[in-house]
Amino acid sequence: MAKDIELWAIDKLVPFSRNARTHSDAHVAQIAGSIREFGFNSPILVDSKAGVIAGHGRLRAARQLHLAQVPVIVLDHRLICGILAALVSGFDALSRTEPENLTKPDKT
Repeated sequence: MAKDIELWAIDKLVPFSRNARTHSDAHVAQIAGSIREFGFNSPILVDSKAGVIAGHGRLRAARQLHLAQVPVIVLDHRLICGILAALVSGFDALSRTEPENLTKPDKT
């Protein structure tokens, strides 16, 4: 379980190339407007190697705002976040996550 929210340099973060969720430029602009008006209320989830697990839209918005640092929570749960993103985005997105890590449930 994550214990702390940390501030990391934005240039340290590495977006996940097979991210299941996509954000249009208009959506990123909306996120940027929200961050500008209300602050960064939802940290970006990253793994221990600075890979972005969740929060790609927030990261793009933060870059658009020229922020030097962003709040992050460090996890090592990429697979479960990919599955949750797929459920939110639609099951076709699941094929773009990490299917090689999925296993069939045990039917015992």
